[in-house]
Amino acid sequence: MKKQRNLFQAKEQDKSPENAPGEMKISDLPYRQFRIMIMKMLTMSRTAMHEQSKNFSKETEKSSKEIIELKNTITEIRAQKRSSTD
Repeated sequence: MKKQRNLFQAKEQDKSPENAPGEMKISDLPYRQFRIMIMKMLTMSRTAMHEQSKNFSKETEKSSKEIIELKNTITEIRAQKRSSTD
Protein backbone atom coordinates (compact mmCIF):
# COMPACT_ATOMS: atom_id res chain seq x y z
CA MET A 1 0.00 0.00 0.00
CA LYS A 2 2.83 2.41 0.70
CA LYS A 3 4.14 2.09 -2.85
CA GLN A 4 0.77 2.99 -4.34
CA ARG A 5 0.47 6.02 -2.09
CA ASN A 6 3.96 7.25 -3.01
CA LEU A 7 3.26 6.68 -6.71
CA PHE A 8 0.07 8.71 -6.49
CA GLN A 9 1.87 11.57 -4.72
CA ALA A 10 4.60 11.57 -7.36
CA LYS A 11 2.01 11.81 -10.15
CA GLU A 12 0.29 14.73 -8.41
CA GLN A 13 3.59 16.57 -8.02
CA ASP A 14 4.44 16.13 -11.71
CA LYS A 15 1.27 17.88 -12.83
CA SER A 16 1.86 21.51 -13.67
CA PRO A 17 -0.97 23.99 -13.09
CA GLU A 18 -2.93 24.73 -16.22
CA ASN A 19 -3.33 28.30 -17.46
CA ALA A 20 -6.70 29.96 -17.45
CA PRO A 21 -8.44 29.97 -20.84
CA GLY A 22 -7.06 32.74 -23.05
CA GLU A 23 -3.97 33.17 -20.88
CA MET A 24 -0.53 32.66 -22.39
CA LYS A 25 2.70 31.68 -20.76
CA ILE A 26 5.32 34.39 -20.90
CA SER A 27 7.73 31.92 -22.46
CA ASP A 28 5.32 31.40 -25.39
CA LEU A 29 5.33 35.08 -26.37
CA PRO A 30 7.44 36.42 -29.21
CA TYR A 31 10.17 38.84 -28.14
CA ARG A 32 8.32 42.00 -29.29
CA GLN A 33 5.09 41.06 -27.50
CA PHE A 34 7.08 40.16 -24.39
CA ARG A 35 8.71 43.61 -24.37
CA ILE A 36 5.34 45.31 -24.86
CA MET A 37 3.85 43.35 -21.97
CA ILE A 38 6.79 44.20 -19.69
CA MET A 39 6.54 47.90 -20.59
CA LYS A 40 2.81 47.88 -19.77
CA MET A 41 3.50 46.21 -16.44
CA LEU A 42 6.21 48.75 -15.59
CA THR A 43 3.96 51.64 -16.58
CA MET A 44 1.14 50.31 -14.41
CA SER A 45 3.45 49.86 -11.42
CA ARG A 46 4.89 53.37 -11.92
CA THR A 47 1.37 54.82 -11.99
CA ALA A 48 0.43 52.92 -8.83
CA MET A 49 3.59 54.11 -7.06
CA HIS A 50 2.86 57.70 -8.07
CA GLU A 51 -0.68 57.47 -6.66
CA GLN A 52 0.63 55.98 -3.42
CA SER A 53 3.21 58.74 -3.18
CA LYS A 54 0.53 61.41 -3.61
CA ASN A 55 -1.65 59.77 -0.96
CA PHE A 56 1.31 59.51 1.41
CA SER A 57 2.13 63.20 0.90
CA LYS A 58 -1.47 64.18 1.65
CA GLU A 59 -1.51 62.07 4.82
CA THR A 60 1.85 63.46 5.94
CA GLU A 61 0.66 67.03 5.39
CA LYS A 62 -2.55 66.30 7.30
CA SER A 63 -0.61 64.75 10.19
CA SER A 64 1.79 67.72 10.28
CA LYS A 65 -1.13 70.14 10.56
CA GLU A 66 -2.66 68.09 13.38
CA ILE A 67 0.66 68.04 15.26
CA ILE A 68 0.98 71.82 14.95
CA GLU A 69 -2.58 72.26 16.24
CA LEU A 70 -1.85 69.99 19.22
CA LYS A 71 1.34 71.91 20.04
CA ASN A 72 -0.57 75.20 19.89
CA THR A 73 -3.28 73.80 22.16
CA ILE A 74 -0.69 72.59 24.67
CA THR A 75 1.03 75.99 24.61
CA GLU A 76 -2.30 77.75 25.22
CA ILE A 77 -3.16 75.43 28.12
CA ARG A 78 0.25 76.01 29.72
CA ALA A 79 -0.14 79.76 29.29
CA GLN A 80 -3.58 79.65 30.95
CA LYS A 81 -2.21 77.62 33.88
CA ARG A 82 0.64 80.08 34.36
CA SER A 83 -1.67 83.07 34.32
CA SER A 84 -4.09 81.45 36.77
CA THR A 85 -1.34 80.57 39.27
CA ASP A 86 0.12 84.11 39.22
